[in-house]
Amino acid sequence: MTRFFATSSSDSVADIESSPGIQTANMSGSIDREEVALRTYHKRCIENENFRAFDDGDFVAVVGTLILDGKIGGEVLELVYEHVTSGNQSVIREQGLGHYAVVVCEDDELTAFTDPNGVFELYYMSGENWIISDGLAACSRSLDSRTVNRHQLFELAIEYSEISEASVFDSVDRLFGSEMLEVNLTDGTLRVSEVGLPERDWDYTDASFGDVLTDYASRVRDTFEELEQASDSIGVQATGGLDSRTVLGGLLNEGVEPIILYGVGNSKLTNTKDSDAMLAKRFADRYDLPFEQLDWREEYPLGIDTWNNLFRSYGFDFLMYGATTSFFDSFTDRGENMPELVMSGYGFGTVSNTYFWEMSDVTPISFEDLVKDYFTAVDCFENSLRNRSEYEEELVDECQAALQKLTNEPLEEPFDIGEFSKVIQLLFGRPQSAYASSANEFTFHIAPLATYELSRPVIDFPTEYRAGERIRIHLIKDLFPDILEPPLFSGRKQASITENGRIRRPVSERLKQRVDDSFPEFLLQLIRPVYYRFTDNNPLDDIDTEILEEAADYIETTGVIDNQFEAEKQHGSVRQTLRLALLCYAVDQIGYDSLQR
Repeated sequence: MTRFFATSSSDSVADIESSPGIQTANMSGSIDREEVALRTYHKRCIENENFRAFDDGDFVAVVGTLILDGKIGGEVLELVYEHVTSGNQSVIREQGLGHYAVVVCEDDELTAFTDPNGVFELYYMSGENWIISDGLAACSRSLDSRTVNRHQLFELAIEYSEISEASVFDSVDRLFGSEMLEVNLTDGTLRVSEVGLPERDWDYTDASFGDVLTDYASRVRDTFEELEQASDSIGVQATGGLDSRTVLGGLLNEGVEPIILYGVGNSKLTNTKDSDAMLAKRFADRYDLPFEQLDWREEYPLGIDTWNNLFRSYGFDFLMYGATTSFFDSFTDRGENMPELVMSGYGFGTVSNTYFWEMSDVTPISFEDLVKDYFTAVDCFENSLRNRSEYEEELVDECQAALQKLTNEPLEEPFDIGEFSKVIQLLFGRPQSAYASSANEFTFHIAPLATYELSRPVIDFPTEYRAGERIRIHLIKDLFPDILEPPLFSGRKQASITENGRIRRPVSERLKQRVDDSFPEFLLQLIRPVYYRFTDNNPLDDIDTEILEEAADYIETTGVIDNQFEAEKQHGSVRQTLRLALLCYAVDQIGYDSLQR
């Protein structure tokens, strides 16, 4: 996936244009000057304008999805240019809605930034030949010498959230939403500036539950009103949970009649569930909405030829759902029938996750224990990752550095249950960035609950109002109460809403957490193979077993991992194992000169 790149090296343009993720793209704009070259590319399924050049040599590009003053696409380009060139880029960050990257060139200065939550992926490389792009492959192809950071490789395969600014290639970094890139085109220097987060326009200190609910409900209504104004062709990827139910309720409250979309796969890779498919169809029938079931089934395992084709077309985004071809085809095959604006229920952090509020007995807790025991997913490689302790120590340092960029105020440890939940939510802040960036390849895509406007106020709710789902339940009742009537699902099992507005999770999920909290670590290591199979609700079927074996075989043959991973000891974790194999494959395709850590 690459929708744009800008670089100081005109000699590198042809090589970047041939990099994975760009080869099959349709160019929408270009600049070729001695000090800067730029290319932008259309979305795959809809007509969109993302670039504009001016007579004086200035230009502006906006990729991803940015809604500003109820406008989208080409309509926001001049607004963005005017705000940035007048020194008011804060207006875009405070009032803009979506997941996006902005690039503006005025005279001899180029400015680039992403949405405040940093959901949209924006990579950069400084030095004599700088480059800025939303594609990791485009940046890495520009390196004179490539060093692979194996810690980051494992982190990208294991974790649900990208914490560090470092990428799998040394010298290529990812921009935080609290940062901005500034390039002096005269001397060719690129610098990273801290711009911080937009100022809060809310204060919930000593606020009553009713006052908090009224304020947040108003923000939600304003957001969906602007979304409704931006497009008259809207789709929703619905499930049976509260997140997408909130998004659908917000649209229905505005009188929008979106098309309901739901993908159905046949492997753990796509993480689709019969209960969600049933609820998505039920919503469509209940509110007389068009419904389309997307076919994400595959004949697994896919094999190297499929990896080759997908990596060539989508770059590192081919990782989505384990390089499942049908996932990508389900969008491209729709072509012009794709809704102009698609929304998903992905949230920023753990807005809808009640799990952490059931853990008051583990607090107060240190930052290190929080990361090692409740943030990292390294247990999926429990027996196969040889340098686990070193990996965890480095991850703790990265989380500490990231937290400083993700919050407006210092947090003092040890954390009580309120601070514990806040820190976890901030650290999980970018878990869905990969999906949001991938979906923006095809059409305009927004996860409203992952926008700064709707995610950050939640973090500042008084502790007693953040616990459980009390605010969310009352919010939905305020927006569109009927949407609470169909059954609620948490994971694969039906959940219930208690009288005080909390979600009572399925017995299997509560049992899983009780085992994790109660059993000593040495015993967990002994029973973990059976334990994970039980708590994941069903054992690996034949398809997933074949996928796991293919991934493990590839990992053993590649030199990228060297001796840090024992594939023969890996079992049960299909998605992370295949993701590691695919990352090794991608690194091999890009090429490297050395390996670090």
